Amino acid sequence: MVALTREETTTMALRMQRPIPAIGPRLGTLMLAFLAATAPSGAQTTVPAPTIPKDIQVQPRPGDGLTLRPAPEITWLKPDRGVVQGERLSIVGRFMPNELVVTIGNPGVTLPIIARSEGPDQLGQQWVILEVPPNVETPGAPLVARHGITGAATVVAPSYRVVRRPAVTRFQILNSPVVNIGAAPPVATRFRVSVADYAADLYPGDSNRQPKIRFPDCDPNNAARVTSVVPGNPTQIDLEFAFGPDSFPGGPCTAVFFPYGTIDHFYRPKFNVTLPGRVQLPALAEYVIENTSQLLTYTSPTGRAMRASASNGALPCQSLSVGIAGNFTTGIVDDGGDLAFVLRSGPIWETCVFRTTGALEVPGDWRVEKVEWTWALDSSKRCYTSNASPLPNAERVPTVEFRFDCPWARDSLQRPDNSLYIKARLARVVLRGPANRSWQQGFK
Repeated sequence: MVALTREETTTMALRMQRPIPAIGPRLGTLMLAFLAATAPSGAQTTVPAPTIPKDIQVQPRPGDGLTLRPAPEITWLKPDRGVVQGERLSIVGRFMPNELVVTIGNPGVTLPIIARSEGPDQLGQQWVILEVPPNVETPGAPLVARHGITGAATVVAPSYRVVRRPAVTRFQILNSPVVNIGAAPPVATRFRVSVADYAADLYPGDSNRQPKIRFPDCDPNNAARVTSVVPGNPTQIDLEFAFGPDSFPGGPCTAVFFPYGTIDHFYRPKFNVTLPGRVQLPALAEYVIENTSQLLTYTSPTGRAMRASASNGALPCQSLSVGIAGNFTTGIVDDGGDLAFVLRSGPIWETCVFRTTGALEVPGDWRVEKVEWTWALDSSKRCYTSNASPLPNAERVPTVEFRFDCPWARDSLQRPDNSLYIKARLARVVLRGPANRSWQQGFK
């Protein structure tokens, strides 16, 4: 047997203090006892406890329960006042997600974690998303985050609400649905929804959480907006929506109510309710005004009327043209039922300015599709105008102003040459609006 010196024994003892997977701490202790027993006679048989360098100390891993953890530090809670049964909430802070336990109420109901961050961000924070069980309800109870091993707790919210899922008790359409196809200010269709167990104060100031109605069949990209909320049980919520030209005119629209908004996010499920009945949108039809001269005698329901004038300064242009080409009425003329402006040549240079006033306008559910003016001249085309047809306008039959000029004809004063002429004729006006109406109902 080889005898070890005191220094060699101490060195061996230090080495055996390090964890050796193949030997184990118990066998290392037995070897220490053996070395002490076999030391040379006269040497001290007790070995003082060595100081182990820091670089070989074993550090416990996170979550192994060997060290005490502080209470979770919470920096962000959303929603911050409460949620609806079955809804989700998110918590951000400094904690280990696998050690976090969140409860509500006393005794606490544990909220299951359904998602978590993969690691801390630059500020050392992590997040978890929790789901409130559908059977939990409280008017206000502590929301507490605990360390799952040590039990160290932090009150996230002293009075956190979990309210019942709302239920629709009545749905009303307050006016006739309108499809807005024109350029005029849109006409809104108004709705009223009565909702039981609705917490209007649960998400104050959050526009994403406002009640909405969507129409997936007719306009999936937009939603009705709230105009008023009358508290109570049931709560009365009024909304309005302007259906556009792409809103499936003539077809029924399914209405889906979202009492707490339609935001499409993982931790904000939609509590949607398909409303009873369907919103029937009117079909559209085309109305053609062929005999346009009748527009001069028409007055709209609001008293609007289109009128025409023809003048050359202070002198009127309405007259009878007599000459070698025949006898013709000039000025404002009924040309086969259509409104027309006519000017013919004479012994002097002829000029006339034609105007219409009082544009006829259509409401938002009607549209002026076409206002068609046609032009006619004699073969010489010596008469002319300095104006063109008006630009299209979906909101109204636009007013016009035409200046006509015809040069004088070289002939005797007894028989003037009136063969030169220019004529503008309002051939037709086309309106588009709700079916089963008349064009007279299309103007406001």
